Amino acid sequence: MFTRKDISLIEYELDNQFHQHVVTGGAVNLARIYVYDLDLTLVAQSSTTAALPETSTVVCPSLRETARRREGVARLQTIADLCTVNNQPYYSVIVSIGGL
Repeated sequence: MFTRKDISLIEYELDNQFHQHVVTGGAVNLARIYVYDLDLTLVAQSSTTAALPETSTVVCPSLRETARRREGVARLQTIADLCTVNNQPYYSVIVSIGGL
C-alpha cells in the first residue's frame, strides 16, 4: 500500500481507525492521524474530525521538526509532545513503523 503510493487507500485505512472501539468508546479522543515518509514529509492524513479545527498544517509541527533532527537509531524511537491549537491542548505522538 505505502510502497505503491496509493494515497487514497492509505487515507481510507487511516479513517477506519476512527471506528475502532477505543475511539468510539471514548477511551481515546483521536483528532487526526498523519503518515510521513522517511524524511518526515507529509504523505497522507486522516479526514478532519470535529475534535480538530481545520488547519492547513499538521498539529504540533515543532514535534515533527524535533523528530526530523534526530539521527540513526534515535529516529526509530517514539517521540511525543503536548502542544496547543486554538488554545486547545493536543498530545501528539510520532511512532516509527519499519526500519531505517
